[in-house]
Amino acid sequence: MLNNSELLKLHTNQRLLVTEMQSRGIDVKIIYKDIELIKAEYEKHIEWILDRDSSITPYSVSIICGDKYITKKILEKNKISVPIGEKFLPNEWKLSIIYAKKIGFPVVIKPVFGSHGDNIYMDIENENELKDIVQNIYVKKLKTSFIIEKQFEGKEYRVFLTKEGNYAVLHREPAHVIGDGEHTILKLIEIENEKRKKRINCLCPIATDEITKSYMKKTIFQWNTNQQKTKKYI
Repeated sequence: MLNNSELLKLHTNQRLLVTEMQSRGIDVKIIYKDIELIKAEYEKHIEWILDRDSSITPYSVSIICGDKYITKKILEKNKISVPIGEKFLPNEWKLSIIYAKKIGFPVVIKPVFGSHGDNIYMDIENENELKDIVQNIYVKKLKTSFIIEKQFEGKEYRVFLTKEGNYAVLHREPAHVIGDGEHTILKLIEIENEKRKKRINCLCPIATDEITKSYMKKTIFQWNTNQQKTKKYI
């Protein structure tokens, strides 16, 4: 059985999966951590699991779920509401600006492939702001296709459904810290991230990257200002 220190070496999703398997008496071994390859054995049955994929996961499903645009279109075809949005290649960035103006600001921009909110920009309120992000991040840096979507406010839920009809729904609250009247926002984030390191079932640390800084610039809050109690800050 993997101990806590070994579990913490795994990516969040796989760590949660391994924790649940071990609670059910399944023997789990890390084979190659860099590519998240593990071996799960129960009685005489062996599964080789790469990230979250195993022998029962069809290859086509993995490809579809890894592509936000294809997933979006399949949901749309099945009468499931999705935000208005379209995919663009890096060399189509001018068309993406025109499209954003057509559907109206604010908009969200995200890569077609990726997870954990990486390189997703929200609250884009005008053409100049969008143009700066598209050119500097998606055209010059990432050089990858991206999606422009109409932004809307609401709660986030993650739904898990099996073909047998079993399901689970998780309400995901955005990452935040609460002011204590003493520490700066940056320090509060550091304190929260230290707590997260000690929790096996915790998600990623709160980022203090350019996306977070960009969001903070749009608010009245400052990184290095002590914040009042009970107030939440992203």
